[in-house]
Amino acid sequence: MKTKFPLSKDSLLNFSSIITHHISPGESLSQIADEYKISVKDLMEFNELKSSKIISGSTLDIPK
Repeated sequence: MKTKFPLSKDSLLNFSSIITHHISPGESLSQIADEYKISVKDLMEFNELKSSKIISGSTLDIPK
């Protein structure tokens, strides 16, 4: 079953699961977005980030 998660007023992201990504030293948000084939903007909105700055050791939820 697909779930809809509102990313913004104008768009919905359909996903069937969520992956937890553990941020490694030196990783950037754009590298992680590329790895999972999601835009940086959508990744930031999904995780409610106000900045693209991320901290090693923390986690991000990745919609799949």
